[in-house]
Amino acid sequence: MNEVNVSADCINKRKADEKLNNKGFSLVEMLIALTIGGIVLSALVVLIQSSVHNFTKQTAQAQLQSDADIALNQVENDIMEADMLIMYRSPDKNSGYDYYLTKYSNTNKSRYYGYIWDKANKILYFSNDFYPLGDKPLDNVSVACEYVEDFSIKIDDKCVSAGDVEQPTTRVGETPKKEEGVILTSNIKVKAYIKLSKQNVSRDVKREVSLRNSLYGDDLTNKVKIVKVNGSDKTIIEIKYFKLGDIKAQGYVDA
Repeated sequence: MNEVNVSADCINKRKADEKLNNKGFSLVEMLIALTIGGIVLSALVVLIQSSVHNFTKQTAQAQLQSDADIALNQVENDIMEADMLIMYRSPDKNSGYDYYLTKYSNTNKSRYYGYIWDKANKILYFSNDFYPLGDKPLDNVSVACEYVEDFSIKIDDKCVSAGDVEQPTTRVGETPKKEEGVILTSNIKVKAYIKLSKQNVSRDVKREVSLRNSLYGDDLTNKVKIVKVNGSDKTIIEIKYFKLGDIKAQGYVDA
């Protein structure tokens, strides 16, 4: 009988020990485990987000660089083959249209090939039938490039100087007067610039380009012109009749 009681006591003690050993995780241990898991998961999410952001940024950079190069390649080719250069820069920095024209259109001598930059919508357009004195600048255009934050074609500062220029006469036989104006070198160079921006990423390209026809003996000094606006009136005037300080202040010359 005593032996049976001893065996029962041993069994009960073993069961009690097993219960103590199998008590499981405490609440504190579970909270610690969850906290560590949360930290690891948060770090993993941050790593994934960073990788996605970097990939998106690099893709946008590559695309903008490609678009800027393609657009400026075409602009550069048209400048090199230019028969003229007619420029207009809107005084409004955030809206309006800037345009740069390089050849007569095939339709008539009052229309031109050239580029029109829509500042508000950040789009660069190309036109082969552009009328600079009209009030509908986006007629007959096609998109050359989007996301255009800035675009310009400016005369190289080394190609201009101040000097006396004969002014046009209003009467037959009248002796022309000389006034301060702009003297252009025979080899005319310009600086073409474009800046694209998208998804907080920007890319810009700037190139110096010579008007090839001026290199081959064609006198283009009288064919570089600026569109002057006086109220609702627009007039295309040769650059030589402007004062050098004025065209620099208006952004037609690049230092």
